Amino acid sequence: MQVGYARCKENWMTAMTDKRAVLEAFYREVWQEGHLDRIGTYFALGGEARGLLPDLDFTPDDLRDLIAVNRERIDQIETRILHVVEQGDWLSALLEMRGVSIDTETPVVLTGQLMARFDATGKIAEVYNSFDFLSYFEQLGQLPRNVFPLLLTGAVFR
Repeated sequence: MQVGYARCKENWMTAMTDKRAVLEAFYREVWQEGHLDRIGTYFALGGEARGLLPDLDFTPDDLRDLIAVNRERIDQIETRILHVVEQGDWLSALLEMRGVSIDTETPVVLTGQLMARFDATGKIAEVYNSFDFLSYFEQLGQLPRNVFPLLLTGAVFR
């Protein structure tokens, strides 16, 4: 009985580590190292990223463009997965991305969460993202500091 439990626990931990390892490798290779041509190795054929922009799903090609544009704004990118929860084919992660603004040479921190479904081959079949882009653009100097409280007052920026 104990051997069966140990084997089941080992298989469960291996499956969890594999999904987390895929996500860590994606952020390391693509975001940190800039190997945009590797996106397809992490996404299943027809895989999409959702939630990055309202009402717009990103294909791997779209994601490549989004990452390239962001890599033109920040340098020295480091990513960390702070917390992971897994259930079946799904993995939920709390992420932190740190870098330096290329324009101002000041630190930039982007936090977010995602939920990803992995297919049988271990690739991301779909992913739902939610990142704090408001503070990200504040840190890049594209929005006023503390813009969120300003917006709560009814302020309009045009």
